Amino acid sequence: MAEPALEYIQAVPFSEYLLSLLGFLLFFAFSVVGWFYMLAKRFGNGHSFALVVGGLVLAAIGFIALPLGLSGFLAHRWWYNASVLLAIPAAIGFLSVCAYFRSNLGRTMILAILILVISFFSITAEKVNFDNRIYTENTAARLAFTESELSAMNTISNVWDGRVGVATSSTRYYLRFNIDMPVKEIVPNLYSRDFSECTYIMVIIRDEVVNNYFVFAGGGMKLDYDPREVLEEQGFSTIYDCGSVAAFLFK
Repeated sequence: MAEPALEYIQAVPFSEYLLSLLGFLLFFAFSVVGWFYMLAKRFGNGHSFALVVGGLVLAAIGFIALPLGLSGFLAHRWWYNASVLLAIPAAIGFLSVCAYFRSNLGRTMILAILILVISFFSITAEKVNFDNRIYTENTAARLAFTESELSAMNTISNVWDGRVGVATSSTRYYLRFNIDMPVKEIVPNLYSRDFSECTYIMVIIRDEVVNNYFVFAGGGMKLDYDPREVLEEQGFSTIYDCGSVAAFLFK
């Protein structure tokens, strides 16, 4: 994970990350309960063993990738696949917890509450509901573009055929693969507030990057300053500005 991302993560309160991950963590917690139940001698068999091992391997790939700094490449895509295999162990985990209550009414109420709680936190998680930023503005990023942003990037590509500097992974992918423009990631420059390495490229700054949390290869961060002002102070001129996107070139 890049240094800016590590610095930023350490500054964000743990409670903000916990709220955004609570649905995910509860799902895996009940899956673990279901694993033990399915592997027990009384209930286990070859099919349940294969299902548990398959889910464990996929989940482990994602969790091991985090400390290795490979979250953007491995973790998330494997967790989605693991969730499919772990749905059955999670359901068994729910039922196992409910089995401790003697009355049918109590079991039904507990099961309903567990499902509602996990569903609520899963639906409101930043990965699903990133536009609203319900819990925090420090860890939820908007990955989709607005019509204004798309129009701006298409306009820039029509008037500039050189290299461009961008901050977010989504912008880099769009310009590189949809418009076929050479791209440089400027996250280190945004972090250090030094754009001296960008004197031969067009620097593109989205208003979304200035005011909100954004993600890049290896993590994410939120700026505490306006990079457009710093660019002008360091000799860059504004050659395009539509409100949502601004482009700068060194004088």
